[in-house]
Formats: sequence, structure tokens, C-alpha cells
Amino acid sequence: MKITSFLEWVADGKPRSGYLHQMMCRTRAEFKLALHRCRAAEEQLRADARTSQLANKQHPRAFWNGIKKIVAEKLLTMLTKSVMLLELKKCVACGTRKSRYH
Repeated sequence: MKITSFLEWVADGKPRSGYLHQMMCRTRAEFKLALHRCRAAEEQLRADARTSQLANKQHPRAFWNGIKKIVAEKLLTMLTKSVMLLELKKCVACGTRKSRYH
């Protein structure tokens, strides 16, 4: 029902009012709520896994190795975004649009 509502809405020319618009809006809101709940549950599962690693006395370093991996992934993401931003600023300063990230 959800994907068909969207497809019907598109096939009808993406109306901004009426029954199809209401159905598309309602099903999109339901999808976004389900996605939010799924992401929250995923984060809770990760937190539970970290807790069990911390409580594991046979492998005490497993917790800190996991934390180190998470920090490294976040640092890599931050650095990538910083490089992209610097490249974009350089393009704006030069007045060109030749960037690898456009």
C-alpha cells in the first residue's frame, strides 16, 4: 500500500491536494516514523553490545577495541567532510566549479 500510494501520486502528476496527496503524505509519515524507530533500535542494540563487551571478563580489551574503531570511523567521516568543504571553498574563491565533489 505504501509504495503504491507514492507511485499513484507520481502517476497522477504529483498533486498538492486531494485524496492521493493525503495518502502519500500519510504513508510517507508512517515510513519516516518506522525508519526512526528502526534507527533507534539499532543504536540500542549497539549500546547493548558495548555493555556486554564491557562486562566480559575473558576479553577485557574487546570493549576498548570497539570504542577505538567507532572513534576512528567518526574521525574519518569528519576529515572527509572537512576536505570536501575546503575544496568547495577553494572553488568558490577561484570562481570555478571544477571540484571532485560537485
